[in-house]
Amino acid sequence: MNEHTNIETMNDKIFQSDKLESLFKKYSTKDDPCNITSFIKKTYGKKANIVANMKVKVSRLINKTADASTNFGLLELSNDLASYFNKHHRVNGDEILGMTHFLGRQSSIECCGELDPDGSVREYEHKNMWSIKVDARYCKLSAVYIRSGAFAGFTRLFKKSSNFIDPNAEYRFSIVKQKKTNMAFWGFLKPLTAPRRYSVIDYSIVTGQKVGEIATNIEIATSAPFVHHFKPANTDWLPPKK
Repeated sequence: MNEHTNIETMNDKIFQSDKLESLFKKYSTKDDPCNITSFIKKTYGKKANIVANMKVKVSRLINKTADASTNFGLLELSNDLASYFNKHHRVNGDEILGMTHFLGRQSSIECCGELDPDGSVREYEHKNMWSIKVDARYCKLSAVYIRSGAFAGFTRLFKKSSNFIDPNAEYRFSIVKQKKTNMAFWGFLKPLTAPRRYSVIDYSIVTGQKVGEIATNIEIATSAPFVHHFKPANTDWLPPKK
């Protein structure tokens, strides 16, 4: 992986409280509450003094800043929370949480366009670009939105460039810009024998068979592979800055 596709390492000194609140909301019911109190009782004990003391400790850890002199205890708290959700609330099909699930630094990136079903990319004007909350490891990437199809509501992330043809994009699901027309396409990028000439292929996500060619024998100015995709929650979207 070169400098154009390198992703920043997660900063593990920040507790991502939004992840915790989201899981509390997801699993809590009237008969089986899921909150800080239930977590403490099931993890550390039900005695009143233990619950009271742990509420103070947990609150202090969750609200620590990145420049605090020490962040001792954050990893232990994240691990205990992951174990609590995995043991008491996880159901079949839910993600198994790792010990660092609640750690990291949150950032935001611009959603610069939309992936259309015909393989073209509809680019947004900068003034209309929304941003998406992401983990800091993705802070150097850009996003494109999928409005329709099997992955409607998802976003795909890539390293945006104005003039770099990434060799890692070849024979992969990628985004490219045609040199002659400045149009952008997305799909499986197949290099041809002539330098800088490619075809963008559409493959079925079910059968893996070729459906057709989105763009044939084009000279490209830039290309980048998709490196991550996920479905943002409504609260992850940030409106354009006016």
